[in-house]
Amino acid sequence: CRRRKFLPYGYVTSRENALCPRCLALERHRLIWLWIERETDLLSHPKKMLHIAPEVALMRKFKHTYAANRDLYTTADLESPLATLHFDVQQIPLPDSSFDVIICNHLLEHVESDHQALCELYRIMRHGGWGIILSPIDDSRETTFEDDSITDEAERTRIFGQYDHRRIYGRD
Repeated sequence: CRRRKFLPYGYVTSRENALCPRCLALERHRLIWLWIERETDLLSHPKKMLHIAPEVALMRKFKHTYAANRDLYTTADLESPLATLHFDVQQIPLPDSSFDVIICNHLLEHVESDHQALCELYRIMRHGGWGIILSPIDDSRETTFEDDSITDEAERTRIFGQYDHRRIYGRD
């Protein structure tokens, strides 16, 4: 999108010029799209893709890109009505080696076992496939911190940056 100025956005701390008022893309969505355009052949040669926890900004672009190959683009989420499939990413009910590309943004900090979720994503990815799997990182932390005994939403927000996060990733 082309706009003179993006809107501020942020759950706890607002970032200036973060959100596109037209397509709802954040910095990470714009960066992903630029990388896909510049570094892959995905837009000219669509591959079988699974988009987990689909963001509106990217989903619109992918649906347009895959308009002639709708069966190659699948969305999934635990609950979102925007998604085609509904499942827990820690127990994906899909066959091994099902997808060439997996997009999964800002999800692993929400799940009980990020290790199990990553194992499942790897299992359903075809040999030679690739994925974009992003999570927020606090680069001032040397190691990842998680503590499931913290259940108060305000305390989770203070420590993890959002009430429904289970961990905050560090540089490890």
